[in-house]
Amino acid sequence: MNTMLLALLVLAIAGQLVKADYLDDQRDLSAATSGFSQRLYQKVALGLPSMVYSPYSIHSVLAMTSLGARGKTATEMKQALGITSLADNTHEIYKKLISDMNSVPDVKLNTGNAIFVNPAYEIVPQFVADVESKYFAKADNIDLSAPGGPEKPINTYVANATGNMIQNLLAKGLVLSEHHQQNSK
Repeated sequence: MNTMLLALLVLAIAGQLVKADYLDDQRDLSAATSGFSQRLYQKVALGLPSMVYSPYSIHSVLAMTSLGARGKTATEMKQALGITSLADNTHEIYKKLISDMNSVPDVKLNTGNAIFVNPAYEIVPQFVADVESKYFAKADNIDLSAPGGPEKPINTYVANATGNMIQNLLAKGLVLSEHHQQNSK
């Protein structure tokens, strides 16, 4: 009986330590997102009184994108996002955060992240797997010849992810005009 009680006590203490570590990680991620948001606001929103953006969305998608970064690019992304102290835990913290946010009782919240890549670039299968498992997201090449334009599959994804609350996020012709501008440089 004493052995059983001791085992339960050890498990309870270990559970509290894991919970405390998770809360510390959440605070660190929150501080990183807040700092990033303030720096971003100083760059893009000053002088634009009607600017609205989601710091969480921008930070999470850039953190997700950093899964594919290596070397100097990875270092610079981590610095810009303020996540250098979190190391590679960032992705596990986001995984837990997204899962927790999407499972709050009596609250309907669905997050939807996706990365659509120019088909000229091959997506490494491990990146696709990591994006799916850590961010519950989609990573795929964009179909530049899609019926309705390449914006159509992106708009469909966004509409489905938001329960049709956001439709036609990208105007027709936007992706191809950006694609052509980049290719003409």
